[in-house]
Order: sequence, then structure tokens, then C-alpha cells
Amino acid sequence: ACHIGGNNMILPEKNLRKQALKANGMDNVDAIMYQVTNGKNGMPAFGGRFTEEQIERVSRYVLQEFGQIEPRR
Repeated sequence: ACHIGGNNMILPEKNLRKQALKANGMDNVDAIMYQVTNGKNGMPAFGGRFTEEQIERVSRYVLQEFGQIEPRR
């Protein structure tokens, strides 16, 4: 749980705030899914731990929390 409340416990500048997501190219579902699946820098890969559907749900949740996309129905 490195991103409690949208923050980042390890690299504070890599938080889940709208501005940081955009600055890091993480402002779309595909980019976040890639990051969660493969990891990068201090973030571990979760591709072997979660299904693709679970990773997509997490990615959509991140964007929904920051008003980027409509909730999936």
C-alpha cells in the first residue's frame, strides 16, 4: 500500500494526483495497466499476482478517483 490516500510513501513526487499522473504519462488506462503489470523504478510488477481484469479495475479506479474517466458500468 504505497499509495495510501493518493500519496507515495517511497517517491513522494510519484503520487496519484491528477497533475503527477499527467506529468508522468499515466493519464490513461493503458499506461496505468502497463505500469501495474510490469512495474518500474520503485514500483513492483503485479502482472503475475493479479489477473488482467483486476489490473484494469485498479487502473480505472485510479483514474476515476481523480475525475479522468467515467465509471465503468
